[in-house]
Amino acid sequence: MSLSLTLATIAMFLFGTLAGRLGLRFGAALVGSLGRFAYGATLALLPLMISDVRQLWMDYILLAIVGALSSAIIMIRPITAAFDVRRGIAMGISLTGAGIAGFWCPSSSALS
Repeated sequence: MSLSLTLATIAMFLFGTLAGRLGLRFGAALVGSLGRFAYGATLALLPLMISDVRQLWMDYILLAIVGALSSAIIMIRPITAAFDVRRGIAMGISLTGAGIAGFWCPSSSALS
């Protein structure tokens, strides 16, 4: 089962560049919105899609791919385009939500 996280990380690594290119071509708002919707739908349907461990691996890869469409790779583009002065502080403030969520939400290992 731990292999599913490894495969998801590899998929995110491989698909991140393509997600960034899609964000440049079609706009961060469209790609990010569709990515969030697809991620939510995939996550909601996850219990219905898993039948064996191979399917779990494929589902985690799918989650990583649709997750890349709404990751910081996509969401940081409008900020870098809007700010010339103090761009670093703007990016830091915008990415604070991920840090706060990581702090407040328990990890999966703490739940078991």
